[in-house]
Amino acid sequence: MGKLTEKDLIVPALACMLGNGGSATIAQLRDHIAASYPLSDEDLTPSPTRPGERVYEQQIRNLRSHDTLARLGFAENIDGGFR
Repeated sequence: MGKLTEKDLIVPALACMLGNGGSATIAQLRDHIAASYPLSDEDLTPSPTRPGERVYEQQIRNLRSHDTLARLGFAENIDGGFR
């Protein structure tokens, strides 16, 4: 399995929000994805741009920083996560 992309994380992010009353923080998304989806060695590699974070965690943050869910009309960005 290759590295997860932002696109790969859309459905898991929505599932996490639905299971959490309609919103989720970045930390909740991180924990949900780590517990529910197979992560490759590449996903678990330390992020080259964010010390202390792994590559898959950076992809989750990219959902917010790139307005991916908001742009698609699936969620709005809120402080620290999505609704």
